[in-house]
Amino acid sequence: MGSTLFKEWSKHRSIHVWIVDDDPTIQLIIQQALTVRLSSLLETRAMASFNEAKRAIDEQKPVDLVLLDNHLGDGQGINLLPQLLSGNRASSLPVLMVSGDDDQDFLAECFNAGASDYIIKPFNVDLLIHKVKAMLGWKAAQDQIQANKATLEQLLLEREREEQMALTIYNHFVRKNQLVASGVYSFHLSASAFSGDLLLSRQSPDGRYFILLADATGHALAAAITLFPAAAMFQDLVHNNANAHDIIIAINDRLTRETPADRFIAAILLEIDPDEKMVSIWNGGLPDALVVTHDENIEQVESSDMALGILPSKVMQAKLTKYPLAKVDHIVVYSDGLNEQENSAGEPFGDDQILQLCTLSARVACDAIATAFNGHRKGRKNDDDASLYIIDIAEMIDSA
Repeated sequence: MGSTLFKEWSKHRSIHVWIVDDDPTIQLIIQQALTVRLSSLLETRAMASFNEAKRAIDEQKPVDLVLLDNHLGDGQGINLLPQLLSGNRASSLPVLMVSGDDDQDFLAECFNAGASDYIIKPFNVDLLIHKVKAMLGWKAAQDQIQANKATLEQLLLEREREEQMALTIYNHFVRKNQLVASGVYSFHLSASAFSGDLLLSRQSPDGRYFILLADATGHALAAAITLFPAAAMFQDLVHNNANAHDIIIAINDRLTRETPADRFIAAILLEIDPDEKMVSIWNGGLPDALVVTHDENIEQVESSDMALGILPSKVMQAKLTKYPLAKVDHIVVYSDGLNEQENSAGEPFGDDQILQLCTLSARVACDAIATAFNGHRKGRKNDDDASLYIIDIAEMIDSA
């Protein structure tokens, strides 16, 4: 082991070396060689018998390296290896056999029993020091690995606790903002515990319904966090009877001010006005919204703007496509995690099956598209958050 590493290691703890040999002269030679030639910081402990070493093992005495003779007066050193290398020491305690046996079969037996290295008596002191340095260097590295592992495990535990708390807050946030249940049919498959897709729904005091499908860029918590300012703005603006255009502009302004440049939200906003008998649709960066009429025609509302949080609001069109309520049976909106999901052959789910199935009644269409989607991926983990929402206009208004 390099002198720098050894000195750094010994700053934080004592280094314990056991010398198990029934020859007092050998014990003295090794002790002097280690303390004079290697470091006076080493704490050596000499043991002259099998039973003495066994007692030290049973007492769980600290040890970082064992130099072990095989021929002890009351037993063979090789028979101590199973006990030396049990429990926490199994993978991190180096043992150097120091013996006069040079039989190749015996050497193989020692290595098979867990010995780290072997030196034959009479030994060269320089070679002994070289081997001890190498083995203590390995031990220092193992200790560092274990310390790093313990630190990492603690960090992972703390991260898990923090993520669980964040998930609790996020789930409460989702429940709080998804108020419309009747008439809204949904299928959602998240790519992680935190979804970057969210349907926000509110009714304004003057009776209009607002539904916002938001798809935040990225995945997991990083994506989910971007939704919080958008949701707060959405809730406040709807509560204050804002219209769809003003909601789009206000959320875009906040996101461009408060979120990093690489964070944005693709979205579709619906404003359903029972008094004016109109539904208005804005699409910013999501797949086409599908308006299914009572005569089973499909009209597609393409994206007319960039996603929220990218461009200054003064250059946004915030263009709304309007339909008479009497014409619309249901509206289908979905995130790109649905149509872009690939199967095992690398083929995307695509829009065709959605278009074929969406003319069914809202409830049946949602179930049919979800079944087709799951059949397409065949248990393969989804690549992105996949969301589908179908809004039955009449059912939603009648349930109020």
